[in-house]
Amino acid sequence: MNMHRLFAEQLRCATDVTGQVDLVKLGEFVSAVYEAGDRDRQRMIEVRSQTRDEVEQNLLRTREFLDTIENIPIAVFAKCAKDSRYILLNRAGEDYYGMPREQMLGERPNRSSRPTWPAWFTSRIDAS
Repeated sequence: MNMHRLFAEQLRCATDVTGQVDLVKLGEFVSAVYEAGDRDRQRMIEVRSQTRDEVEQNLLRTREFLDTIENIPIAVFAKCAKDSRYILLNRAGEDYYGMPREQMLGERPNRSSRPTWPAWFTSRIDAS
């Protein structure tokens, strides 16, 4: 309900049968609407605050997870399921493949002409 309709409804409710407006009653109606609006705004602020806190917690957990993967002493990589492009490679993976992750990320193993890729690895990719 827009503000004009709401005010008209409040004015109608505060008017008696003789057409006189009871200003006290009208003031109570208007105050009640403002209080309801304040409660709604407060609820929205609380929801936004909770959402922000949840997002910050999820970001912290993700960073901790990625830090853990980065420091694992074995090669860890992840590929996009859609097109098999590398999307993650840890430090041990760089050592294993003998190239920096910047060169591998976004690449597909079966389309690379780099001789440093293990043959058994590319043959498995080609077979799938």
